[in-house]
Amino acid sequence: MKTAHNIIHNISKTRTFSCLQKKIIITQFFEQFFPSLAHKIHFVKKDNNILSIALKHPAHLIEFNYNLKTIKATLKAASLKPDGSFKLLENIVDIKVFVSHFAFNMQEAEQATPYTYEEHSKGAFENLATSPKIAAIFEEIRNIIHAHHRLQQCVGEDDFYRRINQ
Repeated sequence: MKTAHNIIHNISKTRTFSCLQKKIIITQFFEQFFPSLAHKIHFVKKDNNILSIALKHPAHLIEFNYNLKTIKATLKAASLKPDGSFKLLENIVDIKVFVSHFAFNMQEAEQATPYTYEEHSKGAFENLATSPKIAAIFEEIRNIIHAHHRLQQCVGEDDFYRRINQ
């Protein structure tokens, strides 16, 4: 039977775990040296000495491009730290920054909840207005509510403003 140490050692040598370690180190780098940019990163990937940074929103691209020289200089300086915590970052030659369309679409999907309007009034009220103008306005409101209830019975009907204007 394998010990826990052997299992953890075997897992840490797999390609999946090494990619996770790279991601953790790069994320720690941004959190330590660029905390204002760290939360704008969707994911990072180091492949063939190129650091690819995917951003969460297109608006962050300008800020990253503005700080690109500073990020490169800090990467070189951090990789030379004596404790070796950022040793993985020493071979990075280029940085590619792009917007992750997947992240942007996910944000849109979270915000794009279908808005449905449900009329709570039944239009059954007494018109106690004494002025004929105000009484006419209340009757218009009653007709709108009744029209909404009639159209609400139709299948596939969910454009509230079109229904009100009919």
